[in-house]
Amino acid sequence: MLEIKTYRNWKELCESIGWKVTRGNSKNKYLKILNSMCKYHKEGQKFIIEEIYDEPKEIEDGRGKTKGNSTSKYGDSIKKLLFHMMAVSENGYAVVIPKNKAMETFYFVKEGYSEYNNNLIEFAKEHDLELTSVYDVFNSSYKNFIRVIDSALMKLNSKKLMVSNTFELLYIDGSRKPLKIVEDDDLISFILQTQNDVLFEMNCEDLYEAKINDTILDLYSEVTKRIILKTEDRSIIGYRQIYYCVATEDFIKELTRYKMMDDVYSKVINFIRQRARESAESTYLKRHKKAIKTIRGKILRMPPEKYHRIAIRASHRYPENCQQVIDIIMPK
Repeated sequence: MLEIKTYRNWKELCESIGWKVTRGNSKNKYLKILNSMCKYHKEGQKFIIEEIYDEPKEIEDGRGKTKGNSTSKYGDSIKKLLFHMMAVSENGYAVVIPKNKAMETFYFVKEGYSEYNNNLIEFAKEHDLELTSVYDVFNSSYKNFIRVIDSALMKLNSKKLMVSNTFELLYIDGSRKPLKIVEDDDLISFILQTQNDVLFEMNCEDLYEAKINDTILDLYSEVTKRIILKTEDRSIIGYRQIYYCVATEDFIKELTRYKMMDDVYSKVINFIRQRARESAESTYLKRHKKAIKTIRGKILRMPPEKYHRIAIRASHRYPENCQQVIDIIMPK
């Protein structure tokens, strides 16, 4: 959690908030978020936090204007839903949202998406759909929407609320343990590195490639084995990535005012559903047009596997297949 203190460097600051340590354009994005959270100044590599705002301020673009794009509007809706969730929860001070369920939790997709997402090959067979179309819709929707959710939740960090992108360990007796930033930094770092190592050993670029290769369960199993060796705790049976949201006692007292009436709640949900569907449909149409443009005159210069994938995206059935996938996984 961000505190009024001096942080030795950018890495220490990121770790205290629960951010991934970034560089370049990604770092600039997080610096803008930091500006919305607090007043600070720098001395060399040090970040000196002078004041933490009760409510994060609007983020301004490069021209000094407040951003009014769909991402910021998504962010406002996600904030309302999270605060409502905490207000009606029996355990409002701490909320755990599994990352693979986040899109369902915030109504970007229908319930059951995460189960489909774990077995894309079976999904394609069940609905008689071409696998490339299925993969493209699931992959692009997950990457785009998780990026939106991740950004929106990280912006909520303040002296009232801490949101961490972390892991949860699963135990044989059914219990779970969220790993806390600072307290469990070494283990969080170990799991991230181990997951990347196993992906490399499996010749997979990312988790989605492991899913499409039907090796995702093998990956989770191998990473879990290495976590057990690291911790010497044989009661661990698995792990999962989560958002861990913790409110201060002062904020808990305020949460009741964030509970939404049914009509307002429905409007927030419908806004997210409509924007998400529009985004997913726009993405496959752009990919279809790009494939048609790419394939013309370049057939002989393409590796066969790349040509096959682009040819499917350029085919007249590709938009139809993608739309079918969207109709199955996303509410109207």
